[in-house]
Amino acid sequence: MEQKVKVTVTGVHRHPGVQGEQTTQTVSEGMLRVEKNGVYLVEYEEYLEEENAVKEDGVVATYNLVTIAPSFMEIIRKGSVESVLRFAKDEVHETEYKTGFGAMRARVQTSKYQSYSLEKGRRVIAEVLYTVSMNGLEMSEVTMTIDIAPA
Repeated sequence: MEQKVKVTVTGVHRHPGVQGEQTTQTVSEGMLRVEKNGVYLVEYEEYLEEENAVKEDGVVATYNLVTIAPSFMEIIRKGSVESVLRFAKDEVHETEYKTGFGAMRARVQTSKYQSYSLEKGRRVIAEVLYTVSMNGLEMSEVTMTIDIAPA
């Protein structure tokens, strides 16, 4: 089964030595495909406006493929940002994080992961708590929620 969906990604970032939190949120249209054994695949594009974008209109797209399973979530990003992130409780994942400014080594340590479906599988929510380090420096602790709802 495949359906059009609205993908809302919310991140709450806490940085070492900095008081308070920074919240980011993106909302995109995408497609949800239900696989076997409680696995969901979500495809969507994010559009960011950048001053030094390659395209004339200043809009750069990043393609995202998200796999949400009962025990893990994986996000593959290609375009203006490229990375493969994997989240599973008590797991450490290392990857290369590429941007227009260069590539960095990222280390993601997941301390909490859960996913659940609502509306008979038509809505899926995944929540993850993780810390991210870049080139060996701890950058932030992040609580990320991905909410996939019928469009």
